[in-house]
Amino acid sequence: MSISSSTSTVVRRRDAALLARRYARAQCAGHTPPTLVEDVELVVSELVTNAMRHGRGQITMHLEVAPDRVVVGVQDQGAGHPSPREPDATGVNGRGLALVAILATEWGVRLAPAGGKVVWCVLTPAVSG
Repeated sequence: MSISSSTSTVVRRRDAALLARRYARAQCAGHTPPTLVEDVELVVSELVTNAMRHGRGQITMHLEVAPDRVVVGVQDQGAGHPSPREPDATGVNGRGLALVAILATEWGVRLAPAGGKVVWCVLTPAVSG
């Protein structure tokens, strides 16, 4: 099984999530089923948006792409520990980590060796398809 790894710095700008989705799609293209690519794009968008809104410092996205799974990690320098929250029924925010939990086989938060945290998840076709 061939695994491709890539890391990208996410520039803090208005269209950061869009650019991160495009990057993730390009990394997955031809290596994973289309339904999995769609879920990777959604998860990347949510994790990058959370890092932009709630994180600190530089944001880095790491992808490990294999035919049977994609591992996504988004790192920022903030000290906070994200957790899913109950979204407001009429609000548009607060659903990101809940979506990640639904789409991912597993997910979590770990401390980054250089400081900050990495929010990561594993997506597989069995869950996405």
